[in-house]
Amino acid sequence: MPLTYVDDPRSRTRFWYFATSNNCLVQIDKRAGNHVWLPSYGHSDWADLAATDRANQHIWEGLGFTVHMLADFHPFAQNLGSVHCIKKYLER
Repeated sequence: MPLTYVDDPRSRTRFWYFATSNNCLVQIDKRAGNHVWLPSYGHSDWADLAATDRANQHIWEGLGFTVHMLADFHPFAQNLGSVHCIKKYLER
């Protein structure tokens, strides 16, 4: 992920965004095919990250995976969370 930030002119504060894209769920299954679930970050104030979301999607598709883009992961990243953190709540 590129290092990016958003400025809040009212508080004169710069908010840096630290998130990793090397953070996904991968399924490799001969019968069901290869699937990957990717977090997305290019939403709201962080819309500039949408290009990175698309680039990551194209990389995985180029590797033969069906890509499932997960909704706005900004709230998780903001609290230092990731896809790994929610997997225990998912049922296969």
